Formats: sequence, C-alpha cells, structure tokens
Amino acid sequence: MKKVNASALLIISIFLIINIILCGFNLIFNMDIALLGFYTIFLIVNIYMYRNILLKYLFMYVMFSYHVLSVFLVENYHIYFKNLLETSYRVGALAVLINFYMIYFGIIFFLEKNNESNNKKKSKSVDSIQNIKWIKSTFNKKNIKLITIILLIAIITVLLKKRNIGFYAMNGIDRFDYAALTFSWFDKKFYTYITWLLPIPLLAQNIGVKKIGNIFMFLYCFFMIWVGDKFGSLFIAFYIYILVIWMTKRISKKRFYQMVFICFVAITILMIFIALQVKYQWGNWSDIPTYFAHRLTGGQSDLWWKIYSDKANMPWRLEEFCKDELGALLRIPKHVTEYNFGIYKMMRVAAPASVVEAYLRRGIRFAASTQATLFYYFGYMGLYMGGAILAILGYWIVNRAVDAYHKSDMICSICYTMLLTKYISIMQMSEFRFLTNKTTLVAIVVLFIKYEVEKHKKKMGFNCD
Repeated sequence: MKKVNASALLIISIFLIINIILCGFNLIFNMDIALLGFYTIFLIVNIYMYRNILLKYLFMYVMFSYHVLSVFLVENYHIYFKNLLETSYRVGALAVLINFYMIYFGIIFFLEKNNESNNKKKSKSVDSIQNIKWIKSTFNKKNIKLITIILLIAIITVLLKKRNIGFYAMNGIDRFDYAALTFSWFDKKFYTYITWLLPIPLLAQNIGVKKIGNIFMFLYCFFMIWVGDKFGSLFIAFYIYILVIWMTKRISKKRFYQMVFICFVAITILMIFIALQVKYQWGNWSDIPTYFAHRLTGGQSDLWWKIYSDKANMPWRLEEFCKDELGALLRIPKHVTEYNFGIYKMMRVAAPASVVEAYLRRGIRFAASTQATLFYYFGYMGLYMGGAILAILGYWIVNRAVDAYHKSDMICSICYTMLLTKYISIMQMSEFRFLTNKTTLVAIVVLFIKYEVEKHKKKMGFNCD
C-alpha cells in the first residue's frame, strides 16, 4: 500500500512540475497545443495505470475534456460568442484551466490507486455466490420489481400524455419553450426525480429481472429525446448505467476494451441521431457542422474565457461571495430572473444585461461556470483549492454510489444517485445551492440514519448482511 502511495504521488508530482514549466513558457510563447497534448498524455497515463478509472469517471473525463477543448478553440481562433456579443482572442485562459483539471484528475487518480487493493475486494461480481446469498437473505427482490413496474407505468403514462402534444421539434420550438408551454407541475417533478430513481430498474437487471429494466431504460431515453434533452440527461443516464451494470462486476482487460468500444459506439450513435435531428429541425445538411461548432464553443467556454480575461488581476471578493453565494444557501428568490448566484451571477458579470434577461425569462442558462465562479471570487488559489476539494467530494460520492449499487441497496442507491447528479451540476454550473436544498438535506439525513442503524445492529451482534 505504501509503495502504491509513493508511486502515484510521484507520477502526479512529475506531471504537475512539467505542466508548471510549460505554463511558464506559455507566458512568452503560445504553448496551447503542447499543453493540450500534455493534458491528454496525463489522462492516458492515469487510465493505463488504473483502467477502471475511465469507466468509473466517464462523465467527468468526457465532459471536462470537452470543456478544455472548447477553451483551446476560443483561445486560438476568433470565435464569436452570441452569449457575450463579442469575438474571442487569446488571453492565456487555457493553461490555468488545464492546471485545474490536472489537479482534479490527479487527486482522483491518487485516491483510487491508494485504495486499489480495497476496491478489488469490494468489486466482487454480483453473480458471486456470496452476493447472491446476500440478495436472497436480506434483500426483498419483489420490492425492486414492484417499484420498477410502478416507474414503468409512470413513464408510459407521461409519454402517452405527451403523445397528444407531439415531439418537441414538431411545433418549430426548442426544448425550453416546449417545457414552458407543455410541462405540468407533475411533469417538472417527474423530469427531475426520474433520474434519481433510474438505478432501481437497473438494479432489477442485476438481480435477474432484465426485461423490465431494459424496457424502462429504453423508455427513459425515449422520453428525454421526446422532450428535447439530447446531451446532458442522456449522457448522465448512460453514465449511471455504466456504474450500476458494469462497475459492480469484475472487469477483465478484455472486457474493459469491449466496454470502451461500446461507449464509443453509443456516443457515436447519439451524435448521428443529433445530426439527423438538426437536419430535421433546420432543414439543411450544412447546418449540422454549424450546430456542433456552436455546441462546442457556445456556452462551454464563454464564461471562463470572459471572467479570466477581465478579472485576472482582481482581489478576492469575500464579502460578495458571502452575500451572493452563501446567501443563496439559505434563501433563493422565487423568480429565476432575480437569481444572482452561481452560474446566474457569472452570466450577469460576463454577458450584456439584455442577453441575460432574455435567457432567464426563457429559463435558459449558459453551460459551464464552476471554474469561472471560483476564479472570480478567490483567484488562482481558490480555483486550485476548489479543484482539489471537488475531486475529493467526487471520489467519495462515486465510490459510495458504486458500493450501494453493488449491494443492491435501494435507499442508498437513490440517495447517492441524487447526490451524484447534484455534484455534476456543481462541477459544471456552480450550483453550490444544491449543498443545502431540501432534497440534499433529506438524502444526507436518510443516509446518516441508515448508517447509525446498521452500526447499532453490529454493536448488538446482529448480522447486517
């Protein structure tokens, strides 16, 4: 164990030192291509030394690298930001962002390698004799099946209701207008909560009820496509699928490469579907590359680029942070147009007021703001310390979620899935208010009570299994 600690720490240290040297040269020469290549090599080395880390943190690897690529493009090409009403130019924002993500992924790599032997002990197949015995003795298989059937009926009912309204693009409107015009109170709650409940039908597959689980997963994806959610929710669903179905089993080297291939094919199919949908909505094949170019640069890099270019030499804003960000943890205005925290605050700081108001009136936000938020309030130190803290938090949530899925623990699976989806929003859109909202607090209380009950049973001599 000590040897693993030392080797992992040494690898991270070497990469960070080399990256600092490259950043130094970047002050004189444009080293963005070298920095992007070095960041890519760093991730490949992480994956080579611990294969499971790719599947375990697939969402983070894909979406955060997507963010890096987006910033690289706006730094080195003149990209017009419709959100900011200005054209990009090089300000040196890429190097700092890569530092953030190297710290983030470096800490996750260190923590995973540090506990690799323990993880191997915990990653026994759900098909093992011991785990089957655990399921049969303490887990009510009928409950998972029953809840899955209830969820299946619910999603079919919602889809039948939406049938009369039609596919969101049929009326020539985007998904935001579609939701505003057609979503009832129940639809809004269902759209949010159904992702948190997604592990239950997937757990049904792990205990042998595959048909119902597969049907539900298909209908879930169909529902998200029907209401126009092409990227975020579908990718999160695919990520949860990987954690529940694949990360709860032993993964051989051959199986790992098969899964990577499946992931590649799934993402490719999603891109093809989106391209066809763009053709259907916009009418021309030439609109497809324009759409993807906008998705890559518009909303992903604008806030970080703008905040860094305008605020690089500004002091800490501790009082402003306490007023707007900490204040939002306790009280949130009723109307989104009054929001002044997280991504909403960064939108107001970076974009023209007319653009922000137009976006918020339609319930639209920009796409990425966490690094911009940390940097705006606390500069370089806050950005890098924030990356370290977020990495530790992500490691804790992902591993607790996988452990709950492995044990087919319904309550913990729902709670940790909720925390995982909220964590993703924190990492992408600086939604720090999720730390203290009602559902988060309920999940934490439930997990604490469950932990204390199991701890008490062990003290009393009961077998918690």
